[in-house]
Amino acid sequence: MNIATSLGWLWLAEGIQLNAWDVVGAGLAIAGALVIRVSRRDTATQSV
Repeated sequence: MNIATSLGWLWLAEGIQLNAWDVVGAGLAIAGALVIRVSRRDTATQSV
């Protein structure tokens, strides 16, 4: 959420034009954060 808010602030408040790489990078960062967020929490405690 912080990533999207930061890009939104740059675009709306400061008038900086975002390019495709900004959007792609934000999407990748958000996707990575979602992977961490939805991963199982008990994987470290499972025995092999």
